[in-house]
Amino acid sequence: MDLQTLIHHVEVGAGTRLFSRWVRVALVVFGVLLLLLIYNVRGFKNMSTQEGMDAAQIARNLAEGNGYTTLLVRPFSLYLIRQKSQQSHGAGDPSATADPGCLRGMHPDIANPPVYPVVLAGLMKAVPFNFAIPRKPKPFWGGGTRFLRYQPDFIISLFNQLLFLGVVASVFFLARRLFDAVIAWLSALLLLGTELFWRFSVSGISTMLLLLIFMALAWSLVLLEQEGREPRFKKVGIFLVAGLAGLLVGVGGLTRYSFAWLILPVVGFVLLFTGRQRLILGLIAFLAFAAENFGR
Repeated sequence: MDLQTLIHHVEVGAGTRLFSRWVRVALVVFGVLLLLLIYNVRGFKNMSTQEGMDAAQIARNLAEGNGYTTLLVRPFSLYLIRQKSQQSHGAGDPSATADPGCLRGMHPDIANPPVYPVVLAGLMKAVPFNFAIPRKPKPFWGGGTRFLRYQPDFIISLFNQLLFLGVVASVFFLARRLFDAVIAWLSALLLLGTELFWRFSVSGISTMLLLLIFMALAWSLVLLEQEGREPRFKKVGIFLVAGLAGLLVGVGGLTRYSFAWLILPVVGFVLLFTGRQRLILGLIAFLAFAAENFGR
């Protein structure tokens, strides 16, 4: 193909639609990146919640090989660990009385759900974290001797912002599948323009991860409902989707414990809208959830 033919193909041929589509995609990506840059320069204030800092230090202990332990010792946790130690070794056992509350070393954490700290620990293994605060930070992290941004906090916040963008993308494609392109764009833009979600993304807590899990759960339920009306999958495929729905509720429950209550409406939805195989699909979803949460 010579140059003149290529130009004609782009200007008036089938390449016009493809070119305009890539231009729109490029503009959307550029706009999102610009929004990320502006928000992080103007609105990032390091971690703003105690829960976020607690999850981050547990993740650091995991990444450094210290196990699922914490430096934040709660009185009730101390009481439970001491009771468990005495029950395991006996009240008169010297090993139980030496340090029954695990205060002399790293204290086991029993307050935080495990999924989010484990994900952050994986991030700390994959990305170089600099936990030491430099005396003379570089321009982005501070000005002169003034400290502005803590690098680990910023990386964790950026990771949560990427999860937030994943939530926006999943909302867009789900809305386009269920409704049309106009509603999909409006839903994505409203979600992207909600400042509350941006604040959650830099708070350090597990909200963005939980929202992404919830959107994956919504996708699996939509597929199950459509399969009940218009069967397209084989039996093995629909059983896997039902199991995935229960598994996602289980993972969400290990991210935020209250999320586990969603297994009740999820099983109810499966029983109501999945056709002839509703009983076995509901049982598969519940067993996948139970294996994830009660098999530990």
